[in-house]
Amino acid sequence: PPDPKFAPLVRQLFDAPDEAVRARLLATNPELANPQLVAALSEAAGAVLDSRDYTKALTLYQTVCAVAESLGDTAGQARCTHNQGLTLARLQRSGEAIAAYQRAIALLEALHHPGDNHPGDLVAPLNEICILLKNRGEFREALPYCNRALADAHDAENETSIARTNTNLANVYRGLGNYRAAIECLRVALEITRKLGLEREQGMVLNNIGSTYYDQHDDALGLNYIEQSLAIKEKRKDPQLASSVMNLGVIYESMGNRVKAAEAFDRALKLTEARPEAATLRVTISYNYGFLEHHLKHPDAARLHLEESIRLAENIGDRKSTRLNSSHLGIS
Repeated sequence: PPDPKFAPLVRQLFDAPDEAVRARLLATNPELANPQLVAALSEAAGAVLDSRDYTKALTLYQTVCAVAESLGDTAGQARCTHNQGLTLARLQRSGEAIAAYQRAIALLEALHHPGDNHPGDLVAPLNEICILLKNRGEFREALPYCNRALADAHDAENETSIARTNTNLANVYRGLGNYRAAIECLRVALEITRKLGLEREQGMVLNNIGSTYYDQHDDALGLNYIEQSLAIKEKRKDPQLASSVMNLGVIYESMGNRVKAAEAFDRALKLTEARPEAATLRVTISYNYGFLEHHLKHPDAARLHLEESIRLAENIGDRKSTRLNSSHLGIS
């Protein structure tokens, strides 16, 4: 929890109806008007974000950023702007999220004087932009952001950031059809996550390796990696479990086991119910389920799932999924 001495002012600032009232509150509490106050505000907003009340969290972060700017706390403003981007992304407002991340990058760059060495600061917002562009099917536009994030991660010698960025870069290469480069990136990520004991990240990497081998029409190898991913995610009760479950269904369908495929798709849909942040994945699940129902000669069920996939894709601006013509795996 925030430092108790800041708690009353935090509440008052969040409840303030406008900027003028906030300015008076700061002026009457000069001993508290500092970067620690911005951190306390951000912490409170983060608790709301974690509760998945994204609309309220966005309003709170707008207040945090306004206070940080008024106090000249550029570092706090950069962090808050980045968190605004995260919140907008959860609300499926990708264009606004990308703009927020770009503002955060500009603020971070403004903190650094020429010749200063602050490696690693830009990894997170660059990766987030890469992911959002990738999710919109804009793979070529995403590539430079991931490459720049990877360079910054290497400069910082942060192995966790290197692993995560390699995973994101691999997903972009996969979208571009460069499977060899994708596998090379994923093998680097897998080696690091195993060495550091990062089970959650390891489950994601294994899932993406399986997806990539499936794209190369190697169902057996793809199934092997997806099952390894699923075992880790099941043990951890991972929120990203649905991606591996869906991928399992796609491979079962490809191998001719349509009963198991339907069971997997049905479970994946249940795992993503009432989760706005899973909308991109639900697009793919619904599409693949509709594709399966079409093969099973269930036209009404197929239409239901395919129309749901189109509706979701249009809502989140996922252009790549609105023009799919074959079953495919999702990316965790």
